[in-house]
Amino acid sequence: MTFPAAVDTAQHRVDVHVVLHAPDGTVLFGRRRKTPVWEGHYQLPSGRLDPGEPLRAGAARELREETGVTAEPEALELVHVSHHRSPYGTDRVGFFFAAREDACQEDVFEGEVPRSA
Repeated sequence: MTFPAAVDTAQHRVDVHVVLHAPDGTVLFGRRRKTPVWEGHYQLPSGRLDPGEPLRAGAARELREETGVTAEPEALELVHVSHHRSPYGTDRVGFFFAAREDACQEDVFEGEVPRSA
């Protein structure tokens, strides 16, 4: 069986996202700034997976880089996978992980953090 050339050259960007929630159901969002795309919009801590990086390790890295919150990769639970095409025509696969606040080393929901229930 032969496949069209497009099948042999398909490229997907892999993103990892973290849903960090407190016991009361509050979810942590970040607000995009200093970016040409979606500036001012809220989003989950997320980013691209590095080449060869395990999914959970990438999610923990992105959580730390974007929020300063540290969680062990093993404390992140895979909860959703999404395949979509970005508005720019890029095929992407997103892996969504959930973490509870008690899985993190910091008290994430203290202070003046925007909340969403």
